[in-house]
Amino acid sequence: MSFRIMIVDGVATNRILLRAMLVASHHDVATCATVTEAAEVIARGRPDLVLLDICQEPDAALAFCARLAADVTGPPIPVIATTSGRPYCRHAPGRIAALRAGAADVLDKSTPDTLLQARIRSLIRASIKAGERTLAPDDDTPTCGFAEAASNFEGPEPATGSVALVTPSRRVRPAALRMLFERMPQAARLLDPSSDLSDDALRPAPDLFIIDGAAMLQRDTDIQVGADVFRLVSDLRSRALTRHAAILVILPDDQPDMAALALDLGSADVVDDRIAVEELAHRVRRIIVEKLAVDRHRDSVQSRLLAAVTDPLTGLSMGQTAEVLA
Repeated sequence: MSFRIMIVDGVATNRILLRAMLVASHHDVATCATVTEAAEVIARGRPDLVLLDICQEPDAALAFCARLAADVTGPPIPVIATTSGRPYCRHAPGRIAALRAGAADVLDKSTPDTLLQARIRSLIRASIKAGERTLAPDDDTPTCGFAEAASNFEGPEPATGSVALVTPSRRVRPAALRMLFERMPQAARLLDPSSDLSDDALRPAPDLFIIDGAAMLQRDTDIQVGADVFRLVSDLRSRALTRHAAILVILPDDQPDMAALALDLGSADVVDDRIAVEELAHRVRRIIVEKLAVDRHRDSVQSRLLAAVTDPLTGLSMGQTAEVLA
């Protein structure tokens, strides 16, 4: 599928290489050297996604990202913040600053093409779903997209919602995940993928599954782990009980192909096991806020559909009312 993608980078070589890769995948690509130029192009036509360098001029880039996140004049425009080798941009402070400004993800410019392409597909799918919730003019469901998730970030605690960690070890291994679980409300629980994933064990279904693929990798071979992780994501997405739940997968950073496939199978996010607790908390918060917004919208649509076929006087369906009158 072809998408409209904008590249904003002050280095011409970066723009050329990235554009060549995206054009080869049949995307419609626009390139800009500055955020000022990018704003002018967006005013003439909104892209589906923006790849934004945050290292050349970080203050201007983050301000531009925040403006896009706050723009409600059209469908949300997801932003992937791209970084280079500069420590501030590449490590926790710069990454958190970009996410707080409204970036949907932060990727290094050395990220393999397969993972970058999968992330683009994943974010645009999410953006399309968020845009669909604004179609009904009388819909009182708040649109909780990337902008709201970013502006609501206040600390390491996630948004209210139930979370389940799926791990073969009862000990939470990644430090960031362990710290996050210590600060979570009582709704957080641990599940063993070999014994705790029956429908009875999962009830009530959590809002978010966090799959610790890194812990599974330590247990088995790469091929077996890949199969286990992918099978688990597919299984959760196909069950009636859990198909609306969000999924976040934790993988080692040397498994980009696994990360790409996990995104294509429907995971909301994929992170590496060295992630900082502040970044993990932000991502968890954003996923839960978005998932709860989708739930509210779905309930609203179902309620209206039911009202449309129900006689307000009798409480019966229109067909039943017609039979009674006949």
